[in-house]
Amino acid sequence: MYSRCLTTVLSALLAFSAWEMPTLCGGGDALARTQDPQGRLVKGTVTSNDGEPLAGAFVYVKNSKLGVNTDLDGHYEIAAPVEGKSYVLVFQFLGMTTKEFTVSGPKTLNVSLMDDSSLEEAVIVGAYGVKQKKEDMIGSAFQVNADALKDKPKARIDNILNGLVPGLLVENNTDAAGSTRGRLNVRVRGNASLSASNEPLWIIDGVPTYTGGRTNLMPGMSTSVSPLSLIDPNDIESITVLKDADQTTIYGANGANGVILVTTKRGVAGNMPLKVSATVNYGVAAPDKSTMVKVMNASQYLEVAKEAWVNGGNKMSDFPYQDNDYNSYSTTSTDWFNEYIGLGSTLYASLSLSTGTKKAKTYVSGSYYRNENTVKADESQRFYLRMNQDYDLTERLKMGVSLMATYNNDDLFPLSYEYLENLPIFSPYLEDGKTCRLYNKIWSDTGKDFIMKKFLGNKLPNREYNDNIQNSLKTIGNFKLDWTIIDGLKLSSVFGVEYQHHHGSLYYSRQTLAGMLDGKPVGESRREDATYFNWTNTNKLDFSKKFGRHSVGVYAGLELHHSGYNTAYASGSGFMNDHIKEISYAEKDTRTGGSSASVSRTMSYFARGTYSYDSRYYISANFRRDGNSSFGKYKRWARFWSVGASWNIHKEAFYDVDWLKVMKLKATYGTSGNSRIDTSVAAGAYSYDDSYSYIGVTGATLSTVPNPGLSWETTRMINLGLDAQIGRVLDVEVEYYNNVTKDLLSRIYVSRTISDDRIYANVGRIRNSGFEINLTSHNIARKDFEWNTTLNFSHNSNKILELYNGIQTGFTNSVWKEGYDSNTWYLVRWAGVDPADGMPEWYEKDGNLTKKYSTVRQGWESDKDIFHRRPCGGQERDADRFRRVDQ
Repeated sequence: MYSRCLTTVLSALLAFSAWEMPTLCGGGDALARTQDPQGRLVKGTVTSNDGEPLAGAFVYVKNSKLGVNTDLDGHYEIAAPVEGKSYVLVFQFLGMTTKEFTVSGPKTLNVSLMDDSSLEEAVIVGAYGVKQKKEDMIGSAFQVNADALKDKPKARIDNILNGLVPGLLVENNTDAAGSTRGRLNVRVRGNASLSASNEPLWIIDGVPTYTGGRTNLMPGMSTSVSPLSLIDPNDIESITVLKDADQTTIYGANGANGVILVTTKRGVAGNMPLKVSATVNYGVAAPDKSTMVKVMNASQYLEVAKEAWVNGGNKMSDFPYQDNDYNSYSTTSTDWFNEYIGLGSTLYASLSLSTGTKKAKTYVSGSYYRNENTVKADESQRFYLRMNQDYDLTERLKMGVSLMATYNNDDLFPLSYEYLENLPIFSPYLEDGKTCRLYNKIWSDTGKDFIMKKFLGNKLPNREYNDNIQNSLKTIGNFKLDWTIIDGLKLSSVFGVEYQHHHGSLYYSRQTLAGMLDGKPVGESRREDATYFNWTNTNKLDFSKKFGRHSVGVYAGLELHHSGYNTAYASGSGFMNDHIKEISYAEKDTRTGGSSASVSRTMSYFARGTYSYDSRYYISANFRRDGNSSFGKYKRWARFWSVGASWNIHKEAFYDVDWLKVMKLKATYGTSGNSRIDTSVAAGAYSYDDSYSYIGVTGATLSTVPNPGLSWETTRMINLGLDAQIGRVLDVEVEYYNNVTKDLLSRIYVSRTISDDRIYANVGRIRNSGFEINLTSHNIARKDFEWNTTLNFSHNSNKILELYNGIQTGFTNSVWKEGYDSNTWYLVRWAGVDPADGMPEWYEKDGNLTKKYSTVRQGWESDKDIFHRRPCGGQERDADRFRRVDQ
């Protein structure tokens, strides 16, 4: 009785009808009985294929608004709409097949609905694009399909995954969160490295894409740019995130940070007419002022400034803003937030065409995306084109071609918190309406000498006079051949190419602070170019066969990969005016430039085997051997492996839990690696400079000390999982993982006798462990309407287990220390404001209070009694003493 009641409650809770809702467990009659004065009544019972009554099943007359729900015992009664005419009666229940019957008069109609296998047979794209049913999946893979992406913003594919995938975290790495170009930190189950890249491997239609180095910047570019922003999310069929050893070991030295597979849309086989789809979206974005720092207006500022002046023991007659200055400032109240921030907008337009015959499929799309950021004058545009073609050359030979080209044009205006430091009593404009272009001067106590403070200036001239333009071109293409040698044996070969070119053009006007030298207008120009070219060739032999209840699948392959980039830059200053900005016109002795190049190659052998019995028991094994030119000559080859198993308990003969339709356990164990380091780390590098000259010949010195024994970081992965389905309406996925990375890449201190005091070595260990829960309820599933709800929870614990000789290291406020999270921050404790004088206070190490920030923050200068010459005139007290109080 308990099992049936729970099933009934779950079914009834999630059953929905526009006409009525059934009563839950209890003894009441939930049946909606219709009047039958003319003998048009049809009645009966709706049951499942195992004979259980289905409470809350929906019975309705097709193409009408007449319908009822079954009661707790599965009974229903419904009257025909018109006497003497036939009609179609539809029986529907979530998680079961829908049935239709033609009825022409009163009768008793009992209906049995079969389990809908679509839930169990959901297809997931796994490692190397192999599609498999979800119930057959042993490893940890989470797929987001096109339906979940269609209403998401069209800017970029990494940001839209945020919140959709358990265990995946997307963090903004730019002040302009809505920007298409900005870098984002994507993490799958935490940070597994300290010095190498923590980014997952992105693969688009079988082609790995280069997403930058450890710092999330593309080498050679001073402004961040994301190659993932160059892809139209509207073209995506599915995105699959691979997270455990069963799915990532096969990618060897690139799988430790997770793998994200992007599959784009293709044409549909058959005699399909041309399908045309067009989309136009326009949106407006308003800045979130609730998160902005609250600052004073002009009158509030002057009131507090005078009070602080007197509290400091000064005479009001000496107050800097007396007489004419005071009157001028009292009539000005600038809202600097509104000067820099305003309404943003996005425009997206796309057109796609798809068609197919028995032997050919075609998908073509193009789109335009424009983003005007909430930061004024910060804009991005994207032009995108894609073509996917598939051909059946013969009955056993198939060919596929995919081409994508995209071009981004960005007009940049970088902005950080600095504008909040500008005082409200100053106007950003001169009397003639032009922007105030004076830079700041910080005067000494004597008033004779000053130094310029760049971060206290008026940034509006930068927006008006400077150039900061970035262009990006990206193309991806792949060619694929599939040859079915015999039934169950297939040979496939994929050759993919990726090309990226990024160009940056910067000019700092003579009329801005950045374009001045020692107070003199000079202007400065800079050009940057970075080109990346990667190709991958994957050859794979697949064998699959069923022998009664036994299923076997094996594939083995060879993969070759080439990756290289070239960068160049040039800069110069000393221009006669702002009209001629080419570096060749800069003063000769200021012209400078440089270039760099890097090439790495990888050869890999891999194999995977799977076995299942009666769709109940599953086992898998993976192996990969990688050779990479980026590592030391003694450690260029590495092996990675994994094993896994799963058990579909609900398919056992002894299983008899009606309310729990699916129950699956799974476990995997194995290793993956991380090889994404600069090629010079192991091989070493020399730098040339005039300071090393001897008798007029430029010399060279080691800038990176070689380490021929440098090898991969290796991550040992454990994953345990439970999949369940409650009452056909609630899917539950729970996973626990424990990943330990050893041989961490880090720079350790060595003797200066080898030219540098540090060298890269494999030292240390780090652990990421946690759990993930994903809940999906299937609330309504009808032909014209579907409603699902998804909730996910993730928790990751990161801990450094071992460092070189236990020595803590790090940068500024972030320190790496054994036993602590790698993202631990060491910050000064704020104690508030002293009400007696309005001065800020901090806690010292022993708990005592201090007003000297320098005593608690190593490296900061102490408070000095100096004045800041503000833009367009005016003075302000030192930052530590005055600015922190008034703003």
